[in-house]
Amino acid sequence: MFLLMGMMISILFLIALISNGLIERALWILFFLILQYGIKKINSRKAIKYLIFGLVLGYSLVIMALPLFKPKIENENIATNYIENQNLAVILVFQDEPSRYNIPQLIKKETEELKIFKHLALPFNLFRQKLIYEKTSTSDIHYNKALQRRLNSYYENQYKFYSAYIYKEPYLEEILYKVMREGHGRIIVSPVMLTEERDYNQIQRIVQQINPQQYKIQVKATMPLWNSDDIAVSCVEWINGYIPDEKRNKVGILIRGSGYYEGMENNQYVKQEILFREKVKDGLLEEGYNEKQIRMSFNNENRIVRELNELMLKGVSDIYVFQGASLYDDPFDIYKIKRILDKVDKPQRVTLTYISGWQHEEGVYKEIRNRINLLTLQNWN
Repeated sequence: MFLLMGMMISILFLIALISNGLIERALWILFFLILQYGIKKINSRKAIKYLIFGLVLGYSLVIMALPLFKPKIENENIATNYIENQNLAVILVFQDEPSRYNIPQLIKKETEELKIFKHLALPFNLFRQKLIYEKTSTSDIHYNKALQRRLNSYYENQYKFYSAYIYKEPYLEEILYKVMREGHGRIIVSPVMLTEERDYNQIQRIVQQINPQQYKIQVKATMPLWNSDDIAVSCVEWINGYIPDEKRNKVGILIRGSGYYEGMENNQYVKQEILFREKVKDGLLEEGYNEKQIRMSFNNENRIVRELNELMLKGVSDIYVFQGASLYDDPFDIYKIKRILDKVDKPQRVTLTYISGWQHEEGVYKEIRNRINLLTLQNWN
C-alpha cells in the first residue's frame, strides 16, 4: 500500500507542477488529500522505506513518460528526384518560443540535448517555464510572416518561401519533408539568426539527419548574419528612434550579450556576437553618442549591475539597455533582465529602460535577400 501511495504522491505532485488551469488545481487538491492520508497511516520504518521507494519509482515513471508527449514528426514517402529539376524552395528558419505555455513543444525543446541532468530535471524546468509564461510572453510570428510575404513579393513567386521553427510548429523537420514531397529539386535553408549558436547547429543536425541528398535534392544554406552592415545600421537607426539628436552624447547605453559562463569567450558564436556589438557601437559613435557612455556586458547579473553602476558614476540620467546577441528576444531573457533592472540601486533621477525590436527593422530583410541572391548565382551541380 505504501509503495503505491508513494508513487501516487510523486506522480500527482509532478503532473500538478507542470499543469495549469483547472487540471492543476484539481491535481493539487488530490495530492494534498493523499499526502494527508499517507502521513496519518505511517506507523513503522518499513512503511517509510516503501513510501520513499514509491516516491522514487513515481518520479522515474514520470521522467520516462514525459518524452512520449513530444510532437511526432511524420516522415511520409518521398520520391527520389531522378530527373533533375530546378524548382527552388527557400526555408526561413526562425528562433521563437511557443506563444503560450505548451507542454509537448517545450518537452521537445528541453530534450533536444542528450544530457542526463536535463532529463532528470525536466518537470522542474517545465515548471520554471510555466511561471515565466504567467508573467511574460512574446512571439515574433507576425513579423516572421511579414518577412516571408515581403520576400515572396520581391521574387514575384519565382521561388517558394516557407517559414519553419526549431522549437514550435511548424517544425523545420515538417517543412523539409513537405518541401521535398512537393517536388522541389533545390532547397535553400536560411536561418534568421545572428551567430553560430546552439540553435544554428541544431538546424545543421536536422538537415543532416533528414539528408535530402539521398533523394537527389540539392541543399544550400545561408550563413549567420553577424557580419551584416545592413543589420548593424538598422540597429543604430532603431536606437536613434528612442533618443533625440540633442541627447545622444548625454545618455548611457548598455548592449547586452548572451549568458555568461567560464571560458565561453573561446566559442565561435561569442566571438561573432562581440564583433556585431562592436559594429553597432562604431555606428553609434558615428551618430554622435559618447564612447565612454556605451558599455557592453554578457547576460550575467553581476556584470550587468557593474556596468550600470559605471554609467551612473558618469552622471547619466537616462540609460537604455538592449540585447545585441540574437535576432530573437527570448521572453525568458527579457523577464530576467527586467528583474535585474528593477533591483538595481539607483538615484531617483536615473531612468533605466529596456528596449527591444531592432531585429524587426529593414536590415534583416535586406541581408537575407542579398544572401539568397548570392546562393542562387552559385553552381548547384
